Amino acid sequence: MILFTYQFLATFFDLSYDSLSWDVHELIEIMSFVGMILGAVFSGVVLRGTLRRNNKVEEQLGIVSDEFTKILYQKFTEWGLTNTEKEVAILIMKGFSIKEVAELRQKSIGTIKAQNSAIYAKAKVTGRFELMSQFFSEIKIDTVIEADNN
Repeated sequence: MILFTYQFLATFFDLSYDSLSWDVHELIEIMSFVGMILGAVFSGVVLRGTLRRNNKVEEQLGIVSDEFTKILYQKFTEWGLTNTEKEVAILIMKGFSIKEVAELRQKSIGTIKAQNSAIYAKAKVTGRFELMSQFFSEIKIDTVIEADNN
């Protein structure tokens, strides 16, 4: 690389330089070419492995997401939440504030506060974090370890 840079700059600025013999110059170019090819092949192998791992992780994430959704709606049904309360609960669990939920649902802040209170009462929790913990307590550690080992 240094040789090529030096030769390019010397040629560009019309400077004289001591040239290597043609045989040495050819050998350096061939080794550089082989190095670039090996680098491209290695990069392809690494990229292929990364894409394969990425697909596996996305597949596992889809499975976990589906299972979490099942647990979520099962709990909502057990608590007797209405469809509206389910929608509000999901937004609250996603981290939206009462004001943001009201804006998204085009309802008053008072309405969302009342629905939020009803959700907490039905779930027998006092706040957002307790509500979330209800779902995470359902996830078994064995399932997480098994998914991690695959």
